[in-house]
Amino acid sequence: MNRNTWKGHERTVAYYFDTIRNPLSGGNSRVTRSDSRHETLYIELKSGKGVPHTWKAIEKLFLDTEEKAVKEGKIPIVVLKPAGTSANVQNWTCYARIPDGTFSGAIVGLPLRVIKALLDANKIAKPLPPYEPLDLGNSPPLEDVPTVSEADVRRLARRLEKSSTYGTSKDYSWEGTQHG
Repeated sequence: MNRNTWKGHERTVAYYFDTIRNPLSGGNSRVTRSDSRHETLYIELKSGKGVPHTWKAIEKLFLDTEEKAVKEGKIPIVVLKPAGTSANVQNWTCYARIPDGTFSGAIVGLPLRVIKALLDANKIAKPLPPYEPLDLGNSPPLEDVPTVSEADVRRLARRLEKSSTYGTSKDYSWEGTQHG
């Protein structure tokens, strides 16, 4: 593919989202690694024969893009324009994460015009921040933390089995439970 072709596609998508193409996208840019200079979107465009065709490849591309977007605090958008598809940018396939009731949301592929409408309606899920382990520097030593033995758990289970008052305010104190 002529290098001006994919640059033109990047320019078209950037214009569609009211921004400009990032001339040095990837690791060479000092502004963003995205294909555009959009403030809140991290846009990754693949066009031509190198467009991934399997779900596994598309998912990998999206997750890689999402990882980069999280670092910049942006919403990841992956746009695919296979060779021979319509020049109408609104119909190019676009992947984004849509809230679906799960913690992270579902990755879906929709026409670009639908993704833009969802973005305008704030229906696109923002990426989760990277997991960072808790700082346990100020926590008490493990020997000071109260523990519950298996015997204590079995004793409580027997008390609950004997009782017919599940869900009432009856006190189920753990007599004999040893802490420490």
